[in-house]
Amino acid sequence: MKEVGKLAGLTGDWIIETQNGRARTRKTVKKYEVLASHCGRRTFTTLCLRKGMSPEDIRAVTGHTTAGMMMKYVKFDDESKREKMSLLNHGKSLGVETVFEHGITEEERIRLGIPTREAYLEIFEGDTASVNAHLAVLAHIRGNLEARANYIKRLPAAKLNEVLEIIMKKF
Repeated sequence: MKEVGKLAGLTGDWIIETQNGRARTRKTVKKYEVLASHCGRRTFTTLCLRKGMSPEDIRAVTGHTTAGMMMKYVKFDDESKREKMSLLNHGKSLGVETVFEHGITEEERIRLGIPTREAYLEIFEGDTASVNAHLAVLAHIRGNLEARANYIKRLPAAKLNEVLEIIMKKF
């Protein structure tokens, strides 16, 4: 990775700060010197999410056992976050709904295995099938069978089977 980084021109300075008790040290190195396979894994995970690959498929490739473990590898820069927030604001004007527009509680969010709002919007942008699946399961655990039926009607067949399996196993 270090050789590839050097060839790619990642020669800018990188500051490494460490702290041992009260003593703080700063060391300046070239960016390519800090590259490791971990950087590649993090970059792969982040770029796959940005390109719209489903979290389940990414986890199958990377070997992460849970969504939470995978999300530790995801890093979005400020520009990417601004773009996503812009999409959210645009989406609100178009009537796009997620579990967060339904006042999901922290307990429900954890029970459903859904990440925080910001991460959720990053991961599921444009994935209406997953968003509707989450809404269907949320409606189910809240006992709102009419809403559950409405969200289930919006699902493609493959996602429908997945949602029904989740409801039958977990709830």
